[in-house]
Amino acid sequence: MQKIHQKFTSIPHRFITLVSAIIFSNLGFAELSKTETETKNQIFENLRHEFIQTYSETVKAKHQINLVIKLDDEVKNYFGGMSSDHEKMEIQMGSEFHLQEGVTIELYAFILCHELGHLLGGAPFSDHTETHIRRHSNEMQSDYWAAKVCLPHFLTKMPSKKNLLENLDNINIVSVSKECQGQQMCIRVIDAGFDFFKYLKIMYKEYQVEFKIPKIETPEAPAEKDTKSKYPSFQCRLDTIVSGALGNEKPLCW
Repeated sequence: MQKIHQKFTSIPHRFITLVSAIIFSNLGFAELSKTETETKNQIFENLRHEFIQTYSETVKAKHQINLVIKLDDEVKNYFGGMSSDHEKMEIQMGSEFHLQEGVTIELYAFILCHELGHLLGGAPFSDHTETHIRRHSNEMQSDYWAAKVCLPHFLTKMPSKKNLLENLDNINIVSVSKECQGQQMCIRVIDAGFDFFKYLKIMYKEYQVEFKIPKIETPEAPAEKDTKSKYPSFQCRLDTIVSGALGNEKPLCW
């Protein structure tokens, strides 16, 4: 999610951009003890270090630039963004984003993978290139690359939830289990996607806005026209994450 661009076109999508860029720091943190906070700080510091170790050589080999993660101390809950120049590809995240309610290892990894997907995901590319020296993958391609390539590789290095399906409603539990046919990494990647939607639900609730988590069994209809330069619906984003996790072709909703 590129911080410097207005990416959301519907009212709910614009709402997310407004919150993340302007008033996101007003959101509350989870109630944690000092020990719990220190533990989470260490876990997510290790996660960021491992991510850099895992992908820095790939970025340097493909684009001859460094990969860095910059923590924002001004908007400490910032959701995530990226930029690149002649020297580096920089992923920006709030310095205390990981302390918020609903933020899991899977969600954090999904955001990092999505942002890196803008650089490594390939075509189709975003129309927003005026501030960059290279073309960046569009939002849906970044989601697809994150689910198909990045998360299955990176999450093998990270500890897992005891119950990967614990946060899903009964319908989605059945759907995920059926789609993945018991493959644990497939389940974990889709679970990361649902962590993303559950976090958005928490964020929306803070501002008395209803948010409905999309469902696997209600995929979006094929797009009637080219929407690759637009920001997709949340249902289309879920369809894309599921397709990537299963190793399938991209859905036709974008």
